[in-house]
Amino acid sequence: MANITVYQEFKNSLTKMEDQLTALLPSTIEPAKFINVVLVAVQKNPDLLKSTRQSLYNACRECAQDGLVPDGREAALIKFGENAKYMPMVYGVLKKVRNSGELKSITAQVVYEKDHFEFWIDDDGEHVLHKPLMLGIRGNPTHTYAVAKTKDDGTYVEVMTEEQIQDVKKVSKAKTGPWTGPFADEMRRKSAIRRLSKRLPMSTDIEQVMYRDDEMYSFEQNEKETPASQTEDTAVEQKSGKSKLEKAVTDSVDDAVVVDHDHTDETEIDDKKIVGIVDDLKVKDGVTNNKKWRKYGGRVDNLYYGTFSKTFFDVMEESINNGIPVEITYEEETRNNKTYRNIVDIKKVQIDNTESIF
Repeated sequence: MANITVYQEFKNSLTKMEDQLTALLPSTIEPAKFINVVLVAVQKNPDLLKSTRQSLYNACRECAQDGLVPDGREAALIKFGENAKYMPMVYGVLKKVRNSGELKSITAQVVYEKDHFEFWIDDDGEHVLHKPLMLGIRGNPTHTYAVAKTKDDGTYVEVMTEEQIQDVKKVSKAKTGPWTGPFADEMRRKSAIRRLSKRLPMSTDIEQVMYRDDEMYSFEQNEKETPASQTEDTAVEQKSGKSKLEKAVTDSVDDAVVVDHDHTDETEIDDKKIVGIVDDLKVKDGVTNNKKWRKYGGRVDNLYYGTFSKTFFDVMEESINNGIPVEITYEEETRNNKTYRNIVDIKKVQIDNTESIF
């Protein structure tokens, strides 16, 4: 009976959020349908109701904002520590990319021992040939690859060995769960797509979907993952010996009060917004339970806002470098006499440069 009561309470609260979800969802997804899919996901995985309620609501809002439904195909809701997280799935990522019109096609596949697989580069570009074994046992996975075709008929290929895939798994804070069982190949394919995405033309909203689950990884341990092409800024950073990110690392980063998501407080948290230009960056590295982590902080109007997401940090870095205003959606919480401002979302503010004729 208690479980039914908890479920009914969540159902009632989620239904009351319909107006919020309507504002976030694309016109192609009915809010009622989205809510029903969330309720089915919770029924299939009752442990989600044991997570902090605010984190579960936030996971639903993020999923709606990205225009995906948590049906286990486009996206999934998972329990991560004490919190619920929204995780885009490969189908959802590919759906977003295809619908954007920025690419002709994109796919990702896992190669097994008994498949026929070739990858080569010549004067005509990158090529891959994969003939899966259609009958019998294919053996263990050996490679994972992603292929994308751009509108101008360019072809981009990213191939990862199983050893590289396991390196990504090692820095995952959720080594069980999505990395085991039926989702294992899903995680392999998404790893290849993420790596390929660094070389592709993609809009900010697609990049946001691609890196939504950054908080589930400690990517500073995975420096083997390097894009095939580098920007001029990266080349300059290499010559100087220090990247902008490294220069931001400082022992005084405690002042940034960057939030650690993995807390068990049941404090009600409301989303807030601020618009401004980032004028300082700070980064803090640490180790908890033998796992390394990195937190980022950006200052706007003398207050720091924190995140574990490298993607959000990149937006802050662009703001400070180019004087671009950003809109930060954040959660504010007070614990141990400290105020924590955790970034839920960050986006660049479009400025209308049209001059008045009056």
